[in-house]
Amino acid sequence: MKLSEIDLRPPKILLMGQYGTGKTALACTLGEYCQVLDLDEGLLTCLTFEDKFQETRSKIDIVPCYETKTFTPNAFHNVAQTVADIHSQCKKGTYPFKALVIDGLTNLTNFAMDYVLYNSGMIKPDYSNSSNFSAKGKLLTAPGVHHWGARDALLQRFLMYLKALPIVVVLIAHTMITTLDDISIITLACKGQKFPPEVPGNFSEVWRTYVKAKKFVIQTKSTPIFPARTRANLETDIEQDLGMIEILKKCGYDITKE
Repeated sequence: MKLSEIDLRPPKILLMGQYGTGKTALACTLGEYCQVLDLDEGLLTCLTFEDKFQETRSKIDIVPCYETKTFTPNAFHNVAQTVADIHSQCKKGTYPFKALVIDGLTNLTNFAMDYVLYNSGMIKPDYSNSSNFSAKGKLLTAPGVHHWGARDALLQRFLMYLKALPIVVVLIAHTMITTLDDISIITLACKGQKFPPEVPGNFSEVWRTYVKAKKFVIQTKSTPIFPARTRANLETDIEQDLGMIEILKKCGYDITKE
């Protein structure tokens, strides 16, 4: 096989940024081509955001993936099972969408930790509280290193499933500022122990959304404060106003083709 004969796989995109920088609104410009697993209950933005993509966003298919009102944390299991079902449908050629958007990584991490702590006997349910599981659970003691390790193992297995999907995948994640050796850097946001450094390595594209000169843009090139990556060799500071379909075309992938 020649290098020119290699088929381009649908890109796997880690879309990172602070609140209000357009992550979800941009991902949902995939419209009818995508299904969205909503973990953050953050799609209200897409409902109220008025721009040229408003009608396009109205065509997305949404699968709510919140923690239900039970005394057993089941959100992580439900999300993982949904992705496994999508993988099975893709193999059979019956999955009706060309892209999967997961919003977002921060809540997925919280769900995974709740799952680990509950199944290790670390959380005692509070039956006096009628809200969701996170409010009901009372930690008996602080999590240990092995609990964080179990969380990371669950997440890494989940990311491997995403990587294997033969469709476009967009995983939305929040960022935070971390100081290391007196240098401020932008990293993935999460509660408790930080993510293992190999998480971004599961994605062919690692992009950061931010606002520059009152315009919503995407950073695709690495800088000293943010390790972005683009295997498609995209230019940086791409305006989000292009929409995800056109940005994917810049990656060499046309999602509108049969």
